[in-house]
Amino acid sequence: RRPGRQLVRGYKATRVAAGHAPGSPEWLRLMTASKVSAVLGVSPWESPFGLWHRMNGTLEAEPGNDETARGNYHEAGVLAWFKDQHPELRVRANSVLWQSKRNPRYAATPDGIALEGKQRAGIEIKTSAYESWDEGIPVHYRVQCVWQAHVIGLDRIYVAALTKNLRHVEHVLEYDAEEGDWIEAQVQGFLDSLDTGQAPPIDGHAATTKAIKKLHPQIDPTEVEISPSDFFDIAAAKEEADLAEERLAAVKNELAAFMGNAERAVCDGQRVAARRSRNGGTPYLQLASGLPEATQIATQIANNPEVKTA
Repeated sequence: RRPGRQLVRGYKATRVAAGHAPGSPEWLRLMTASKVSAVLGVSPWESPFGLWHRMNGTLEAEPGNDETARGNYHEAGVLAWFKDQHPELRVRANSVLWQSKRNPRYAATPDGIALEGKQRAGIEIKTSAYESWDEGIPVHYRVQCVWQAHVIGLDRIYVAALTKNLRHVEHVLEYDAEEGDWIEAQVQGFLDSLDTGQAPPIDGHAATTKAIKKLHPQIDPTEVEISPSDFFDIAAAKEEADLAEERLAAVKNELAAFMGNAERAVCDGQRVAARRSRNGGTPYLQLASGLPEATQIATQIANNPEVKTA
């Protein structure tokens, strides 16, 4: 057995006690849970294209920011809250990385492990100031949980989160092998693309835009010729964006007129917009951050006939 490694009976992964710090070259070679959400295209912060170039070494790893620092600071407190809610569980924090015994490139770093008899579970701690947790675990966190369970061999994942207005919430994800195998297939395809040097398609994610800027930081006094079909795509997309911008301006004006002098607009307790003023100037309308997708709202209306639609 190599130094620093410990085999855990019954688990599908090996604990690695040292190395692999986030952002290190060793860590970038592994497929950890946070990367999985980017591979599947559901991460708000990273895109498949940006992640590919970071794992390929053509872009440097992103440094930590205020949000990641906040999560690190609050993790111990949220874990303590979870432990208080579950006296039936033996809860311990986890600070090591686990690598799959089947494929050492598959890795997981749960924030904690919970034991109840012979049943084992992972614990994920999140601080989430914007996402709504009322409908369950947000999808980009959910796929992370499935990956943790899949790699380590856990029956379930508890997710404890500190959300908007400093509210604690808890959700439980029961591991589904079929879902785990599907995610593994997508992950393996991504890793294979790294081995063959085939980057993912370019998309409209903000992280892709940022990655392209970093990949091409210079401006050379040259020009490139694009095809007529590419020219058409650009013109059509610009036209669609202009129409969408005009539509958004119209519905905001309708809302502002309906609000009158009111400060806030809400729907079923959720903030939709607020009227602001800079230094006592003319008020303007600002939509709330983290608004749900229109399809979610349509589903809520369909499931609740008493919801007012006008």
